[in-house]
Amino acid sequence: MAFTSLMALQFDKFYLFSVFSIFLMALSCIARYLNARVWINAPHQKRIFANCCIILLSNVLFTFSIFNINNIWGFYLGVLACIFHQFSSAFGEAVVMGYLKGLPSDLVITFGSGTGLAGFCDVFT
Repeated sequence: MAFTSLMALQFDKFYLFSVFSIFLMALSCIARYLNARVWINAPHQKRIFANCCIILLSNVLFTFSIFNINNIWGFYLGVLACIFHQFSSAFGEAVVMGYLKGLPSDLVITFGSGTGLAGFCDVFT
């Protein structure tokens, strides 16, 4: 998102950036809702694979936007990449939390130690 804010300054579109940030927060809620309602019956492997494809698409779009930083469509590619990245981040978090339900309780802390769950899990140990 920092890259997109720099590009917004370069293309004189920074006035839209606060609205864009609020939109990304709403998109996170939509991604979690879709995981809970639409994808709930899909196996975790398929959801993880879908999330990997979305994040790969986001990184490819970021790459193209960096190479075209002087064109206005490079800015719009960066914005689109941020949208895909935010969706993938929220969707992936929801998928991993659901995946943790299937692990034995003594492995949850071990799994969470490298994923950012360590601080949360330390509270309960």
